[in-house]
Amino acid sequence: MDAKSRTSNANQSSHSAYALIYDGSCPLCRAAVRGLERLDLLRKAHAVRVEDVSRVKPSSPRDLESILTQTSSELVLYNMKTERRLGGVSAAIELASIHGRFGVVASALRIPFVAMLASALYKTVALNRRTISPPDYPGPACRCDPPFNLGYALSFWAGVLVLLFTEIAVFGWSLSPLHPGKGTWDTFFAVLAIVGAGWAASALVLSLLHRGFISQSVMALASGLLLLYPLAVLNRTALFVGVSPALLTALNWGLMGAVYLVVLLSLRSRFKRLGLPAWTTWLSIVLMVSAAAALIVRFGLFDF
Repeated sequence: MDAKSRTSNANQSSHSAYALIYDGSCPLCRAAVRGLERLDLLRKAHAVRVEDVSRVKPSSPRDLESILTQTSSELVLYNMKTERRLGGVSAAIELASIHGRFGVVASALRIPFVAMLASALYKTVALNRRTISPPDYPGPACRCDPPFNLGYALSFWAGVLVLLFTEIAVFGWSLSPLHPGKGTWDTFFAVLAIVGAGWAASALVLSLLHRGFISQSVMALASGLLLLYPLAVLNRTALFVGVSPALLTALNWGLMGAVYLVVLLSLRSRFKRLGLPAWTTWLSIVLMVSAAAALIVRFGLFDF
């Protein structure tokens, strides 16, 4: 949070009954707090980094310890007058309720089925936030590091893999008309082989430098491949209006460069937070591109 926000929140603290306690070392958490501020949901509350939790003046060391433990798993909304604590989705419902203008949202989140889905999604993101958004400095961030939960970890990675396969499948479907003798699944497996070979080549080498490389490279790859969705729409639109296959092929190769650029930028940011030197990012990209190019040349994948 910037100095202006901290000053504003400090001014609010004198008349706010609520404190929203969050993991200040987590970029994702800080972005969530900024989003709440933009929506004016912190009008009657002030944000407090867990590192500064003594500001909320809990009544006993045991309460302080409980707040620290709860913050490791979720945002905590703390009523400094009653010492009542709400976390995660329950905190969001309370913020919406006390704000006044988001009553419909609060009511929707109280529906049992919606509340169950929202809580499961929130927990999955919160407990895997170090993977989604590494802290700004390497090593353990603070006492609020999320505890490992196998169920939520498996759910998270299952979702990431589904996203990756969906991105590749949609792109393969968009290219299938350019392969008269091949179907959508043939194109899908060709793209999957190229992406997989490039990632595996870099993972095998750089995972020796840092155990967090594999998870961070998968996240960077997933973010870069999001560009395949608009690229798929462009492909189908171009085929519909009659753009020549040669021009479309050239356009795709150019836009694939944009995909690698997004992956590069994401890797650079993530590796920096892991404490890896800058050259590891470039080595990762070189290995990815080299392995993909070798596979294309050797097996004639995407030979339009």
